[in-house]
Amino acid sequence: MGRSGFTAVELIVSLLIISILMTGVLPTLGVLKSSEDVKQELILAADEVAIKLGISVYQILYDRLPESVEDLVHSGIITGEGAREIEYVEGTVILK
Repeated sequence: MGRSGFTAVELIVSLLIISILMTGVLPTLGVLKSSEDVKQELILAADEVAIKLGISVYQILYDRLPESVEDLVHSGIITGEGAREIEYVEGTVILK
């Protein structure tokens, strides 16, 4: 009947939309709450979303799962540092 899953274009567009939304959220953290803990939690949550979407895009483009965040960074799918570790448990991504 219909296709299953998402195309690479759909995933990249959704990653772009989330990135645009996060650029508006992160600078206003100091205005909403002055807590550094809340700020760190939101930054980590944004990183986790970007990494998980990046894994999906990487799998579509390279037809395999990345072994580390550095694979995502070196491929240009995400930017930043590859300081976190990726682990797959029963098809679910766990970031360490």
